[in-house]
Amino acid sequence: MIAEIISVGTELLLGNIVNSNAQYLAGRLAELGFDLYYQTVVGDNTERLKAALDVFSPYLDEKGHVVPYWHHETWHDDNGSSHIKAALLSPFITVPFVDGKITVGPWQNLILVECDTRNRVRDIVFQVMGE
Repeated sequence: MIAEIISVGTELLLGNIVNSNAQYLAGRLAELGFDLYYQTVVGDNTERLKAALDVFSPYLDEKGHVVPYWHHETWHDDNGSSHIKAALLSPFITVPFVDGKITVGPWQNLILVECDTRNRVRDIVFQVMGE
């Protein structure tokens, strides 16, 4: 099986911190029998992340034609590649708050990456739990 590691973070891209996660994952993938073809580092930029995801789940081929997925045949739309990307990114996130303040680390950000092939109306749902 073929694998690619995509690491996201400007601090990784600029060399401010060592990408030890990619080093660990590359070793584990090799142990598990995967052929690691690419390691990509993308800064904290949603358009560049989307472009990196297009490498392994393209919407258009090199000639500009829509890459067919069974999703297209079932639902008669053109966003099968968007579903693959969204599944990898996960649409759900849990963010802790303490005393009314968000508690994320110095390298963590909240971003929205729109993977669809055209503009759509979206609902963002916030659910607050706890005290």
